Amino acid sequence: MPQVCLTRRILLSLLAVALTARVASAQERLGAGRIEIDSALLGGGVLILPSSQPQPKGYVLDVAAALNVNSHVGVEGDFTWSMSHRQVVTLAASGPTIAETPTMLLYSGNVVLNPFGKDHALVPYVEIGGGGLSVRSTPTPFGLDGGSTHLAANAGAGVRWFIIPHWGARADYRYIAIAGASTGAAGVTPIGHVQRLYGALVLTF
Repeated sequence: MPQVCLTRRILLSLLAVALTARVASAQERLGAGRIEIDSALLGGGVLILPSSQPQPKGYVLDVAAALNVNSHVGVEGDFTWSMSHRQVVTLAASGPTIAETPTMLLYSGNVVLNPFGKDHALVPYVEIGGGGLSVRSTPTPFGLDGGSTHLAANAGAGVRWFIIPHWGARADYRYIAIAGASTGAAGVTPIGHVQRLYGALVLTF
């Protein structure tokens, strides 16, 4: 009988610990904390370049950090590396046509607006801000001069989905307007904007 009582006590203790852990986990709300970090290593996307001809899409890695001032407003710093990408865009009788995107760096400071607040599992948002774009290398001819730097403004929207406490995923669309994108190449139209699509994991605390 003492052995049975001891076993019962152990089982009841383990059950109490499990229930306590479950309640504590349930009490942790889903949603964004005061600080959010998007990892460049756990996210990426594409940069869509305007062109009247078929054009490859440049692959991007993005890292961002945000401070939520309150439930509805936050500020964010965003850095994107757009990698050069070569791709066959047409197959003609004379052979394949290969297009190449430039290597670029995009950086901006933004204001994030959460219309329904940040303290939910699903947090849609709109974002607007400004910064710069630096062209590190570019194929010839192209609609941006190699080695040039431009002011840039961006606006976009997206959604953050917090699956478990402190961790979530993000999908983001951004329209980026480029100032002073002149090019000296004959017959080449300057690129006045690009569009960016990316997804990433989000750490929040």
